[in-house]
Amino acid sequence: MKNHPYYIQQLSQQVWFRTPDSGCTKEIVEEAFNSLIAQLSLLFANVIDSLTPKQINFLLAVADGVSNFSSKEVLNKYKLGTSANIKNLRKATLEKDLIDVLSGNIIEIQDPAFGYWLKYVYR
Repeated sequence: MKNHPYYIQQLSQQVWFRTPDSGCTKEIVEEAFNSLIAQLSLLFANVIDSLTPKQINFLLAVADGVSNFSSKEVLNKYKLGTSANIKNLRKATLEKDLIDVLSGNIIEIQDPAFGYWLKYVYR
């Protein structure tokens, strides 16, 4: 949950509900995590429905850890259009509070659960 306090609390609660007196296991944590992601899926699907295809593809690239968005390979793989379009995609997703721009111009998905959902559930 990338130290996100809200999600850490939610995940901890889900784990606690599932943990018997004999103790917690890795499987319990994974089940709780998957349940939390499933609970959030409708919310995330609504976010996706409000985006253009290029904005979605840009977010998928961010979720994959892409850093050089203007490279021909990235532009083609994620169908982002031209390198000039990257600035507009970045601005639009930043204004929608979907990404954060960190020092060094590193871009990451603001919501760690949404980032996971994009990468492993939506795709």
